[in-house]
Amino acid sequence: MRTLCLILQLHQPFRLKRYHFFDIGRDGYYYDDFKNKSILRKAAEQSYLPTNALLLELIKQHGEHFKVSLSLSGTVLDQLEIYAPEVIESFQALAQTGQVEFLSETYGIRWLPLPTPKNLSIRFGFTPAKSTACLDKAHGYFAIPKCCIMTTWVKR
Repeated sequence: MRTLCLILQLHQPFRLKRYHFFDIGRDGYYYDDFKNKSILRKAAEQSYLPTNALLLELIKQHGEHFKVSLSLSGTVLDQLEIYAPEVIESFQALAQTGQVEFLSETYGIRWLPLPTPKNLSIRFGFTPAKSTACLDKAHGYFAIPKCCIMTTWVKR
């Protein structure tokens, strides 16, 4: 039987409010708390909570044949703690199954353009041979820093 292992990444940047030249010296708080809360609540209600409930159900159905890795950025954890602590509780329920692994991300994520051998060489010092080695076509995943989603089939 085959085992499915999903790796999902969660990130929510802090949104900044409109800050004008004339605000310098009058207002030193740059974050748009209303926008941060409304976007995170919407993501929690429409994505994070339903997905975590589905993952929990799939883990219960398939046992050891369904594994998940969740990669969480520092900013998403900070915002979940403030605006949607029930999502953290749903992560804790997933962790208790023993089928979920949590990966640490950087605090804030800087996205890359689509990876090419030249781009990887410039940004990370990868040579084309090294970047080709990162693309493992036999297993169907692209393993570079900050990859959004990776899936692979593993034989047991």
